[in-house]
Amino acid sequence: MATIQDVARTAGVAASTVSRYLNGQLKVTPATAARVEDAVASLGYVPNAQAKNLARRRSGAIGFVVPEMSNPYFGSIADHVVEEVERRGLMVLLCSTRSQAVKEASYIDLLASGAIDGMLYLGSFRSNVRLAAAIRGGLPVVVVDEPIAGLPEVHSVVMDDYAGGYQAASYLVALGHRRIAFVSGPAELGSVAERRRGYCDALVKGGIDPDRQRNLPGHFTEQFGASALPRLLAAPEPPTAAFVASDYIALGILSAAETHGIRVPEDLSIVGFDDIRFSEYVRPRLTTIRSPVDQLAQIGVEMLFELLTGTPDTVQTEVLPVELIVRESAGPPAPALSPRLAAPASTPPDAPHSPVLPQESEVG
Repeated sequence: MATIQDVARTAGVAASTVSRYLNGQLKVTPATAARVEDAVASLGYVPNAQAKNLARRRSGAIGFVVPEMSNPYFGSIADHVVEEVERRGLMVLLCSTRSQAVKEASYIDLLASGAIDGMLYLGSFRSNVRLAAAIRGGLPVVVVDEPIAGLPEVHSVVMDDYAGGYQAASYLVALGHRRIAFVSGPAELGSVAERRRGYCDALVKGGIDPDRQRNLPGHFTEQFGASALPRLLAAPEPPTAAFVASDYIALGILSAAETHGIRVPEDLSIVGFDDIRFSEYVRPRLTTIRSPVDQLAQIGVEMLFELLTGTPDTVQTEVLPVELIVRESAGPPAPALSPRLAAPASTPPDAPHSPVLPQESEVG
């Protein structure tokens, strides 16, 4: 069987020129095109179908890299992405990295090798050198939800995280809270930094020093939320409210609060972020910032298909608006008890007058 090297020698050009010309990636002079076409015909050269598809990135599949599927927020985005891509006649290869850098790098290397036509990427790290290399190598990529530092120019669609943080903290300030904790995922992430920036600005506007508030960065898991509650309550002046920059973390806090006998919102008000499906069904129902994940998926897929057809002229960045959804998990702080009510005359002087709060080592 004739090879691409045989065609190149017969046509008097480089093999890479033949490959790129046949794949529609290179314009050549009419004379060169004629020599290549004549060589293909005379030698009976038939390109390997699989190799041709990989070279043209026409596998019929889109890759979607997500941190993990157990988090309902990421799962909801994935469902919407699959729906949008399949509606356009392609399939989705879904890669869950479990927020592990090694797995993430392996998946990106695999997908960038030609297994897909393009990639939607939702990362769990601030930067990604493998993704940067894939973009420079020509792979069509759209970054969704989490901004990534250090990339070449790339299309992206993200939430207005700053506005969400500002709305959440402003609402708690308006309710009368003065001690408002910030509980979040990894502090180095761009989305977390923006949510905290909005939170801080809202507190400053309300006359509250954000540097004097509890700040607990961690992981986007229920387990972290459960472990965060005792740490909040162990503070010398426990917060009366918390802006929890992830509903998934907030669910863990709600569960731990029930275990420890902490009333929400009477003892601790909570505002979450994302408005995942479970937020409306927990008790109390979670006040939260709604992220339009359906729009995120739709716009991200549209951007990617525009890249595949070569239509966009400039790099696009879409920032989607978010909104505060008021439910029952946040309310005004409880009024302080007067000394007479806090310590009745019949109570011995050395008896405790309030419940013993869980220590930092306790996890609900």
